[in-house]
Amino acid sequence: MRISLTTLAIFALSGILVPTADGADPLHVDIDRMIEAKAAGSVAKLSDDAEFLRRVTLDLAGRVPTFQEATDFHADDTGDKRPKLVDRLLASPDFPRRMREWFEVMVLERRAEKSIKSEDWSKWLQAGFRENMPWNQLVAKLLFVEKDDAANQPATKFLKATGRGGNAHQVTQDIARIFLGRDIMCAQCHNHPSVETYTQQDYFGIFSYVQEQPGPKGPKASSNRSSLRARKPPAHGCRVARRSRCRNSRRARSRRPPSSDLG
Repeated sequence: MRISLTTLAIFALSGILVPTADGADPLHVDIDRMIEAKAAGSVAKLSDDAEFLRRVTLDLAGRVPTFQEATDFHADDTGDKRPKLVDRLLASPDFPRRMREWFEVMVLERRAEKSIKSEDWSKWLQAGFRENMPWNQLVAKLLFVEKDDAANQPATKFLKATGRGGNAHQVTQDIARIFLGRDIMCAQCHNHPSVETYTQQDYFGIFSYVQEQPGPKGPKASSNRSSLRARKPPAHGCRVARRSRCRNSRRARSRRPPSSDLG
């Protein structure tokens, strides 16, 4: 059974048993423990069948249950009808369509891009979810596509979207925010004064990757990679100098005598 993070959350709310490979407690038990450990008060009780049917169908299929689906589900008196419902929804055409709609908003953020047709992009993305493409492979295709890889050219829409095309700094920040859950914009200029989970070195590690890489010398001097053009930061460290000016400015303000009320 294919299990997404969204589905795991549903399992936690509904009490579905998710077996583990090593024979340990079912996964939903571990999720319940984590929720209870962080909950300030009492946690929600187990959902009833009607609540579960509506929630899981909206979440995995992006629609409410049909009359027939509701009738069949409530008529089923077996103990595993909930995991069977999840399996059926994950195997249905609704699931890849739902995931495609959600991911389009997440990765494109409603940005415009005309060189790749929206229809081609949607078909490519939906096919990935239909084939259950692993998350790391999907992201890798979004970030790196060879120009001669015609089948995956629609994936370049992510990098070419308005505000990203030709702007390696914007792409660096978007990669960290969308795929790593971190807003690292401050690290473009300096290490964050209060956040230690990422550094300026991490920022430019991503930045150096997304820049256009030079091709070999000779007849094929141009790179055959889907590229991003960006100016490299000056070697003399202008941002360090900028921070120094900011600090000097703050020192100047701190030495400024208090205003006088004498007129």
